[in-house]
Amino acid sequence: EFIARTSNIINEVKASMIINNIVYHRTDEYFDAKTIFGNDQNMLRSDTVLKKHIYDFINTDSKTEQEFARNLELAAEVVVYAKLPRGFYISTPTGKYNPDWAIVLDKDKVKHIYFIAETKGSDKESDLRTVEQLKIHCATEHFKAISGTEVKFDVIHNYGKLLEVAQLK
Repeated sequence: EFIARTSNIINEVKASMIINNIVYHRTDEYFDAKTIFGNDQNMLRSDTVLKKHIYDFINTDSKTEQEFARNLELAAEVVVYAKLPRGFYISTPTGKYNPDWAIVLDKDKVKHIYFIAETKGSDKESDLRTVEQLKIHCATEHFKAISGTEVKFDVIHNYGKLLEVAQLK
């Protein structure tokens, strides 16, 4: 047990040292939406039919995500959104990172139109595990590198925080 815990601590410190100097570069590689957003055949069809999601139904990982999706459906600012599949990830020194949501907001109502969100039950960074914090830091750098200011990435705990970050006009 001691060796396992010590190893985890050493790996977290090594990763944080690497991450402080991480740089992402834009490449010409791209993925077709069909390869990323495959329709999940195993999805339970018990929820109501969604209007703004790219599919009629959605699988969520938590009650926080369920509530967030409900708010996205009802929001006038949301044009379309998608729960990002596990196949969509960002490579980081601490492993693969899979953000939760891609959201397109109404350009007449907000400053940031394209949004990638990670939903967490708390808005306190101290509540996140070190590995999660490191992966989120890498995702922030990744989206800055590939889109400049066009795509906004942030950790949010509810729809109100999304609007705050997206900056209503």
